[in-house]
Amino acid sequence: MTPQMIPGFIIFSTALWSGRMPNTAVWSFLELTAGILFIRRLLSQRTWVLPRRFPALLWGLLILWCAASLYWTVNFHATLTSLHKMILISIFSALFLSDRGSWEPAIVRSVTWTSALFAALWIFLPGTARWWSPYPNLTAGFMALAAILSMEKIPFFMNSAAVFLASSLGPVLAWAAGTAIEARRRFSRAAVLFSGVLILISLVPVPHNKLYDLWKRKIQDRYTTERLSFWKDGAKMLLAHPVRGVGMGSFSDAYPRYKSIPGLRNAPYAHNEIVNTLCETGMIGGILGAILIGSLLKGRPRSTVWTTAALAALVQSLFDFNLRYAPITVLFTFCVSTFMPAREPVSLRPAFRNALLVLAVFWTGMAALPGAASILYVLDPGKNAAFAAALDPFNGFYRSRTGKMRDLEIAIALEPANVWYRRQAAHFYISDWQRSGNPASLRSAETEYLKILESAPNVPEFREEYKKFFDH
Repeated sequence: MTPQMIPGFIIFSTALWSGRMPNTAVWSFLELTAGILFIRRLLSQRTWVLPRRFPALLWGLLILWCAASLYWTVNFHATLTSLHKMILISIFSALFLSDRGSWEPAIVRSVTWTSALFAALWIFLPGTARWWSPYPNLTAGFMALAAILSMEKIPFFMNSAAVFLASSLGPVLAWAAGTAIEARRRFSRAAVLFSGVLILISLVPVPHNKLYDLWKRKIQDRYTTERLSFWKDGAKMLLAHPVRGVGMGSFSDAYPRYKSIPGLRNAPYAHNEIVNTLCETGMIGGILGAILIGSLLKGRPRSTVWTTAALAALVQSLFDFNLRYAPITVLFTFCVSTFMPAREPVSLRPAFRNALLVLAVFWTGMAALPGAASILYVLDPGKNAAFAAALDPFNGFYRSRTGKMRDLEIAIALEPANVWYRRQAAHFYISDWQRSGNPASLRSAETEYLKILESAPNVPEFREEYKKFFDH
């Protein structure tokens, strides 16, 4: 049992419980865990393995470019949160590179058995599984990667069946690509035979065939082709902001201006990692990312189970946002670290190590605050909104829930393109006008609605609301 076994189970246990927790709390938990592991290693070890200078420089430039988008982003908090995640990836990369021999068996076992437990829920208690996992496309994506890592073992068969039972096509495509590659690499007849039988059974449209629900859902679900709308709208967003993008992490705030899907629904992501990244970071971010990928693949990494898992995750990311799901983010980071060009082990100078230690302690403490704020808010939204806003002051959501107009104005300043905050402000002004008859309140409400119509010109519901009060 390696020293990383317990941290591995702690990290990947998020696949079991993250669906019932605020997303911010899950990421804070991982950042706190990574910070503690990093600090512990700084105190106990002097020798580190770091990436080669060129890919490290490109990654650093990409972080700086995303940090620069704080000046033009439409959601300051989302961009700041994304930067925290990039730092998290950097910390995990350093840990994985420096102790790969210990992390590899720990990750295999923790991913395999954590996913097997969840797969058992999907197979025997599907109602409980759906309660624990409101987003089956993400947990199924994690199980698909776990199936690849456990080829020919019992968890492979369990995870494979559970991926189909989750009835989400993206994870099935990832599983199919990864299983085909890994089965061919290992010459695994058992994996090929089982996979073939599983696919054939899923295609049989007979009553009570739960595996067929995957295709039945795709045929009957009216939202199946909606991803095409997301991609088209994302292309419009990119054309409107081709060089610098709308700001890292702020796709959902910028989306209403370009949305073509009906109703008041919004898209949190583009459901395609390439489109999403280009929309948020522009062509400059896209070029930096492309060069970084090229530098990672320059050495033509040999085929391993980790390269297969990374490829499978990338397949799903063409149709989903699985790379932004916490346990998959960490697993994908390890997969990449296995073929990342690395330097020879280096010993950190005491002054540099002490500086890193101070920064790590500070970052870990700051990273824990948003998670604490989200948990407090969930426990009692009415009473704890102001306290949550104090712990996470750049989060406009908490400020919009305090009931104070001043906080709502700050939320709008932090997220100027957020039509929901502006709509809330407009309703406040209209209520004040109806109560007091103050014409200034009515003018303020009209100003907010005009900004809403500017930010979301393709939403007829907003225009109807505007006409209800201001149809001259």
